Amino acid sequence: MKIAVASGFRPSAGDLTEFLLLRAFHLAVRFLKADCFLVSGVFCGSAEDARFPETVEKSRALRKIAVPFYCVNDPASMFRVPDASSTELEVDGEKMTVAELLERIRVRVGPFPVFSKPPFEFLTVELEGERVFNGKIHRVSLPEEVVGKLTDFHVHTNLAYCSENMTVPGALGMARLTGLKAVNFSEHSGQLYFVAEDYWKFQWTMNGRNRPDGCPERRRMPDYDALFRRYSGERGFTHGFELDVDRNCTVALDDRDRHPGCVNLGAVHSLDRKENLPLLKREFLDRTEALLRYGVSILAHPFRIFRWGCGMRAPEDLFVPVAALLKQYGVAAEINFHCNEPYPEFLEICLREGVKISLGSDSHNLYEVGFFQPHLHLLRELGVYEKLDSVLFHL
Repeated sequence: MKIAVASGFRPSAGDLTEFLLLRAFHLAVRFLKADCFLVSGVFCGSAEDARFPETVEKSRALRKIAVPFYCVNDPASMFRVPDASSTELEVDGEKMTVAELLERIRVRVGPFPVFSKPPFEFLTVELEGERVFNGKIHRVSLPEEVVGKLTDFHVHTNLAYCSENMTVPGALGMARLTGLKAVNFSEHSGQLYFVAEDYWKFQWTMNGRNRPDGCPERRRMPDYDALFRRYSGERGFTHGFELDVDRNCTVALDDRDRHPGCVNLGAVHSLDRKENLPLLKREFLDRTEALLRYGVSILAHPFRIFRWGCGMRAPEDLFVPVAALLKQYGVAAEINFHCNEPYPEFLEICLREGVKISLGSDSHNLYEVGFFQPHLHLLRELGVYEKLDSVLFHL
């Protein structure tokens, strides 16, 4: 059984560290394969802040995570969240309370790392009977050697229909906390032209707007422009779009909304010809090339649509032609773990062809901004971690 422990959690109002703890939970569960997450500390400075566990529960439910998250209040806490100290667990066939489990781990490994200050570290251990072994410390902040060097090129805003809690100042605050150089806000362009119901049906076409057989337009581009005018005094960000493309291969961005200097991503979010694999692959290539030809800088989450929309692994015979298109148009391939698993084989082809790699969190929740631990692990496995300056996409 693998246990993750974050100790000494002590947030202050508005300091965003609760989202770092949420990141630690997702890192431990999804990527480190922990079976249980324990956190102890002072969870809130006021009664209003005691809602923090609800944030965790919503995130667990949205991502269908069954792994439990247990809070143990510091005895000095004036305001408490529901305490799990006396909750009984079965650990390798033995029953014990959460408090007893924490104490057993503490006795075996010594003092826990403190989660209340940078680099925000937590512990994982494995248990087998009386044995506590394989203790490892993990940091939530970026590794020291890349602090101030990486840009998250795929961050959403509160205008995304799929936003969970995004705000521009919140995202910039998370970037500073975790050691990012900058963020690039890239909102779904189709969502800025159509209402949520029509957008999610993927029945819209840009050329069919406001026609009897098309979808009505709900233009929110002025809201997007106003958002960045409001924060024009802030530093450390650029903005553009995550450009959608419709079934006619028309990119969802009017000429009047196309601003020079924007960093735009392109993404294929829907495919129609699911009953015929050769036609499906042709449709994917056509939509992809339409985005590249239009002039995007980054291809977002390449091939994710096959798992999301078609329930299948991406056809591997598409890897070489897509890499060739990226090279032809000078577009970077994105590493993206947001509800997604990148294909290392495709990235190897891109690296071999000299295609740049972009890092994107695809943040819909503030905990995701700059969440690059899985990205950097993958780059290590690909053998290019020591030469990030030459392989990564930069402005």
